[in-house]
Amino acid sequence: MRFWSTYNRYKEKEYFIDNFLLNNNIIKYDEIIEEINVDTNHTLDGREQRAVAEGTIEYQQDIYKIVGNIEYGINIEYEENLINETEEWKVILEDIEFDNYKKEISLLFDFKGDMDDAYTVFDYNTFKVKIETLSLSEDAPYWGKLLIQAINVLEKRQFDLAFLLIFTAFENFITLLVEDHKRYFYKEINIEKMELKNKMKVLLKHILNIPPGSEEHPSISIIEQLFSDLYKIRNNIAHGQYRKVDYNDCQKCFDLFIIYRTIIKYKPKNNHDLLSVLKKECL
Repeated sequence: MRFWSTYNRYKEKEYFIDNFLLNNNIIKYDEIIEEINVDTNHTLDGREQRAVAEGTIEYQQDIYKIVGNIEYGINIEYEENLINETEEWKVILEDIEFDNYKKEISLLFDFKGDMDDAYTVFDYNTFKVKIETLSLSEDAPYWGKLLIQAINVLEKRQFDLAFLLIFTAFENFITLLVEDHKRYFYKEINIEKMELKNKMKVLLKHILNIPPGSEEHPSISIIEQLFSDLYKIRNNIAHGQYRKVDYNDCQKCFDLFIIYRTIIKYKPKNNHDLLSVLKKECL
């Protein structure tokens, strides 16, 4: 099917999901500049003195990912950039991790120099870290926060949890759509009480302005097939039935969300138009 071959080619681009989240105001570029307290544990390592140095930074908004170069070091008069190396000492960032539950960034440094140098760098001077991030927008909906959580656990290969988070984000998105559009339906329809698959289809037909009895919109069949396969997986996980969930299952769940959201946002006339707006939205 031409739609899927083209769409999958789009997905191969590195920043496909990043751009979708940015264009839907779920994430934004942010910058963290903090003074940090760094603890060192000096040991004599054969030919040179060195130490492991650790520090933490607290933050407010969930981090999606760390981007760009990380700057760190001390301010020295007449120097434009932070200094992390002189002839006497050197600081190298070995590892950095963020925890959205603790709202904390952990940094691990390799410090080369003696204890007097460490005092000069970490106690006498102000040691700063500058980090560029993609972080959750302040006004992001709940489903956006769930997607960020899903991506974070997906990177840890927790596929079952990632899948459920993405699917729950989709359910929350549909619930918000129902709240926005229920006033347009007769009370007898009672869209709030419908099963999820029926809510999803009724909303699509309403927003795409498809008259009763007319030919089905080609994009609806794409959504229905995706949803049918994914709903079975969701129920297997929720009911404790064995079904190995893998990375591709999680990606298909993202596909459902991205394609449905794009249809709702742009109201394409056919699948060719849908591909065009997906390209605009994600590339």
